[in-house]
Amino acid sequence: MTAFNVFRKLPVLLLILTLASCYQQRRLVNGKNHLTPADWAGTYEGRLRGMGDSSVATRIVLKEDGHYTRTSASTTGLSKPYTEAGNAVWDQKKGLVVLQPSNSSLNVPYRINKQGLIMMRLGTGDRLREERPEYTLYKVTAEQAANPTEHYWSLTMLNGRAIASDLPGGRPHVLFHSATGKTNGNGGCNNFSGTFELLSGNRLRISPLASTRMACGPDRIETEFLKTLEGMTTYQVAADMLTLMRDGKTVAVFEAVWMN
Repeated sequence: MTAFNVFRKLPVLLLILTLASCYQQRRLVNGKNHLTPADWAGTYEGRLRGMGDSSVATRIVLKEDGHYTRTSASTTGLSKPYTEAGNAVWDQKKGLVVLQPSNSSLNVPYRINKQGLIMMRLGTGDRLREERPEYTLYKVTAEQAANPTEHYWSLTMLNGRAIASDLPGGRPHVLFHSATGKTNGNGGCNNFSGTFELLSGNRLRISPLASTRMACGPDRIETEFLKTLEGMTTYQVAADMLTLMRDGKTVAVFEAVWMN
């Protein structure tokens, strides 16, 4: 090969080396090409693309001991929420976090970056997906995880009494919307709505609630539930549970339900 041919091909060689370098850098996470469970531990939430125009509300909790839990449900509400658990391992060769469910052989790879997790195509985890919302689960901050807003809270205990899960009208529930300062839900028969404020010291103030007036037979626990919500309480959010307290006494406990 003449010197002329070498120099003529030099730009092509430089381009190939540059692209290879960029690909390698793209595989690094925060400057590291090897991670441990402590590096990715946290809660990740978002809506992943489903079949057709549907989406799947998804939540993944990656733990420091290398285990994970994943909860997901179709936003159409036509299917029940799905939960799985297993191990999260680092694929050094591909630079991916791989979820290995304990009840299935279908491993799911994710690329991790500063924003969160990006789900790869099944079976082709070495192909990097674009960083688009329909593929991304965003990391939840500690402050967000301790906030009662933007969750569907299903009542499990009211003034010391356990609430059955098979009530005729379903369990009472409540939601708090941070963007509007409004709350709404259902008392087991009638829908209700009002406003709320989150105050310092983990205090929650709910306005008097307005509800529909459907004839639902026996009162069940609806009236007691609405009266318990109204006024000032303190709250605590931990492990997908919301606890409301008044004068140091627990008055209501809720569990988070995804897209119920």
